Amino acid sequence: MDNQDIIERVAQPILREYQAAFKAMRETIAVIPDKEWTRGEKSGHIPVRLVCHALFALDAKSGGHRVKASTRFRVPVGTFSRVINQEEFPIRQDVLTYLDDVEKQTYDWVLETTRKALSGAMKQPSPLNAVTYYLRHTIVHLANLRWEMNRRGIPNPDYS
Repeated sequence: MDNQDIIERVAQPILREYQAAFKAMRETIAVIPDKEWTRGEKSGHIPVRLVCHALFALDAKSGGHRVKASTRFRVPVGTFSRVINQEEFPIRQDVLTYLDDVEKQTYDWVLETTRKALSGAMKQPSPLNAVTYYLRHTIVHLANLRWEMNRRGIPNPDYS
């Protein structure tokens, strides 16, 4: 077994969890009614904002760039601190395209980070700490999104 096989074998369980989270996010986005996509009682309850926040954080970490992540849609929806008008939020299709981009970038990042973690040189903390933290972060915001949908009486898709 060569080094690449070992890297892929170690990375596969992590990648499967990211793939499941991205799949669940796509399925959740698909069932949100249009009238609910850009509204919420508080800024942290707005579905598009919850999705974009999770994606921006993962994009920034996996891509190593903060500027692109915060300006993808010309408004800082990666934070919960600014009031944004409904018409400024990105449309669903643009967010789904962004999700595809972040998923591909994340896949490459997990493989590269796994390679660094297995390179032989001891690192403190392990490069995989960030990989697992951002997986948890993504899942937490997916759970928040689904909780918000449940609160509104919108049926959630099955999580598989």
